[in-house]
Amino acid sequence: MNLKQAFIDNDSIRLGLSASTWQEAVKLSVDPLIESGAVKEEYYDAIIESTEEYGPYYILMPGMAMPHARPEAGVQKDAFSLITLKEPVTFSDGKQAQVLLALAATSSAIHASVAI
Repeated sequence: MNLKQAFIDNDSIRLGLSASTWQEAVKLSVDPLIESGAVKEEYYDAIIESTEEYGPYYILMPGMAMPHARPEAGVQKDAFSLITLKEPVTFSDGKQAQVLLALAATSSAIHASVAI
């Protein structure tokens, strides 16, 4: 999956947004994917549910998160979105993120190759 092309195809870059909670930040990151048809609305719910169950497993490094859920949770096509926040949000484990790169992957193989 080509990151640049995914951004272009899905018109999925949003910069300088505001969110008061991590849930709101995740929603902002998933919205462009919903709008482009890359994921169904329930994909957001799946990310929230898995985060509440397993913690924010998708924080890649300080300040950056890659929210995602399983392919069967509503992924229609492979895609990415990128958002930046004016201020970071704090997750349940105390880690913060100000850049969110949401991933929609139709298979675990794509997920694994992108996440590494």
